[in-house]
Amino acid sequence: MQDPLKLLQQANDRLKVGKIGVTLATQGKGNWIYLRGTFPCKPGENRRPYSTKIALEMRAIDKQSVDAAETIARQVGLDLNLGRFDWRKFSDFEDPTNPEAKTVGDWIEQFEKDWWMTRDRTNQAHRNTWQTAYFHSMRHLPRDVTLTEELLVKHILDRTPPNTQNRRHFVTCCKMLAETAGLSINKIKLLTPKIPVKPVNPRNVPEDLTIAQLSEEIKDPGWQYIYRLMATYGLRNHEAFYADYADFPILRVRSRTKTGSRPVKALYPEWAEQWNLSEVIYPSRIQITEETSNQRLGQAVSTWFTSHSSFTAYNLRHAYARRCVHLGITPVVAARLMGHSLQVHEQVYQAWIGESVFLDAVDRALERSDRPLPPEI
Repeated sequence: MQDPLKLLQQANDRLKVGKIGVTLATQGKGNWIYLRGTFPCKPGENRRPYSTKIALEMRAIDKQSVDAAETIARQVGLDLNLGRFDWRKFSDFEDPTNPEAKTVGDWIEQFEKDWWMTRDRTNQAHRNTWQTAYFHSMRHLPRDVTLTEELLVKHILDRTPPNTQNRRHFVTCCKMLAETAGLSINKIKLLTPKIPVKPVNPRNVPEDLTIAQLSEEIKDPGWQYIYRLMATYGLRNHEAFYADYADFPILRVRSRTKTGSRPVKALYPEWAEQWNLSEVIYPSRIQITEETSNQRLGQAVSTWFTSHSSFTAYNLRHAYARRCVHLGITPVVAARLMGHSLQVHEQVYQAWIGESVFLDAVDRALERSDRPLPPEI
């Protein structure tokens, strides 16, 4: 059987040669097929044509499915060329002149449908995300009224305290719902909380010697392994359970985690070898299935640290960040290793990074061969 993705690439080659103006793309675990191109704005929108993707509600599973998608792409390209492209062929979008306007409930159903188009419904992590983040943010909206930006703004203000993570979740969800309905989001964006990032206090982070000594005192082999893995690679609590060891001592944290798949190197490499971290041992009481959420794993790790350590699990991650600074790893690289943005990295670890970067710049200037020398007396 031919590889569907290779067939899709061959179809795209033909579409490009034919200058159709539309290509095919896949997204999600199920290889759902999308049309990709520059499309006119929907009726009622006031914007220029824009580049986007349109779901075909079909998967790239064999030659027949790819051929069908290519046929659709060619027809859409022809419709675009002749100025007769119609959004209603590809969505439940209704012309705003239609007196039977959609209700909030209708738009939530459409939003949920669109959300699942790029995700696997059998994946428990995705189901948890939908339930705890999106459904939670929308469940108290009135279902039988017309959806407006003002309604969403009132919903956010009524249901969430300012400057909280909960407010941030509601704003994100309501923006996406408004965009699904083709509404303005300018007022909703103004509610985005500015939550300050709390810098780490260096005095609360254990020294590497302390970290190594405590690891020797842990009796449970499963928890000793998790502790050592987190100490060596600076992982988040739940990430310790989702590492790929194919390139050991480089780990690849798989995509079920917060920031997607990323490579992580051991600091120190000697710990990875001495502690045999390629030999995976999980705590006997933790059973990982599709039903196991990141939150549940993270809480289990935090609970263990509360009972068995004088510092928190996250302090192992902070110690990894300090190690990056001491070893001369740039903030850009360190942020990528740890799976967060450079801005967050610099704010959280400013006590170390600010001084380190400043002094390093001075040292480089002093090492230049063409720098001015002090005057002779």
